[in-house]
Amino acid sequence: MKLDVDLPDLTSEIFDTLSEGKFLCKNHPNRRYERLYDKCLEYYESLKQYFSVIDIDLINEDDEYFYFGDLKIVDTDNSEINLKLKEFVNYIRFYSILVESYEYFGAGDSFTRADVEQKVIANIALRSKYKKDDKTIRQEIEREIKLFVKNGYIYKIDEKSDKYVALASIARLKDFIGSIKIEDEIFEELEEIVHSGDDNE
Repeated sequence: MKLDVDLPDLTSEIFDTLSEGKFLCKNHPNRRYERLYDKCLEYYESLKQYFSVIDIDLINEDDEYFYFGDLKIVDTDNSEINLKLKEFVNYIRFYSILVESYEYFGAGDSFTRADVEQKVIANIALRSKYKKDDKTIRQEIEREIKLFVKNGYIYKIDEKSDKYVALASIARLKDFIGSIKIEDEIFEELEEIVHSGDDNE
């Protein structure tokens, strides 16, 4: 099927980035990703039509960020909420740490790894989310930060100070997590279930 659409010269790079499950955000500090975002915004309708031919939905969230709809075939026996919880469980704890540590946390806000670690270790309520010694808490926070960076929710803006900024895509986490109420005990059970197969992989 031949499509008569005007596409940007960076289409393949846009596809490669979004197909990895990442986002293209309006406030990305990296010039390369900023250019890809600009092209997505400028050619949105053409790109949406182009990708739809291979059953991929290019989603534009209020011109703040772009991402591909779910590329995975999901188990239809599971409810949508359980699927979403499985997708987001790895992010819920650390996002809640950021929100509780900084009162409000959203796109453009920044933090350092050391500052987050200090806030968690010094606060009984935050520390209880980990229930581990200081060294392990630091390792867990480092792992969670890497996960957020890898999946395009935050970006490291300063290597020396280990400083990060929240990208516009953080709104996806905020919207979903804000739409559900997860008590600590429920979260712990869910986390245990989701990670129970990790040792077998």
